[in-house]
Amino acid sequence: YRFLQRRLCTGHSFFRMKKITVLGAGLVGAAIALDLHRQHRVVAADANATALQRLQARGVATMEADLSDCRRLRKLVGDSDLVAGALPGFLGFEALHAFITAVEGCPPIVPRPH
Repeated sequence: YRFLQRRLCTGHSFFRMKKITVLGAGLVGAAIALDLHRQHRVVAADANATALQRLQARGVATMEADLSDCRRLRKLVGDSDLVAGALPGFLGFEALHAFITAVEGCPPIVPRPH
C-alpha cells in the first residue's frame, strides 16, 4: 500500500485518479479511504452503515452496498480508475469473484495512463 500511496501522490499524470473505490470500510478500508481522500476522489463502499457514517463525518463519499451482489458491484466500480479491496477473508474472496465475473474491462490493478 505504501508503494501505491507514494506513486499516487507524485502528481505524475499517470497516477492522477479521477475516482478510487475502496471496498470495505472497516479498520483497514477506513484507513485507506481516509488516507487517499486527502488528494483523490474516494468512494468507500460497505454494508455496515455505522462504518460508513464515520467516514462521511470525515468528508469521504460512501455507498451502502452488498459487495457480493454482482450487479451492484458493477455499478459501483464501473467508472473507477482504481479499486482497493479491504474486505475480510471470505467476503473479500466473494467480492473479488463477483468483481471479475461482473465487470467487463475491470479497472486495472495499477492505474491506466490518461
